[in-house]
Amino acid sequence: MIINVAELTDQDLRHVIDDAILKCYIYNRQRSPQYTVDQWAKVFGIDAYLYELEYQKNLI
Repeated sequence: MIINVAELTDQDLRHVIDDAILKCYIYNRQRSPQYTVDQWAKVFGIDAYLYELEYQKNLI
């Protein structure tokens, strides 16, 4: 999929970035389950707790 950034609004671009960060969190969380969300928060910031909720929701 090719995205022409010039055609995106700021809101669209923010959504693309947020989605990429969430996918990165989930990938790393699956790859290294021994780390706690508190430890991931050192990398992803306070949003790690929101990402963790999405990660846990997808486990069910």
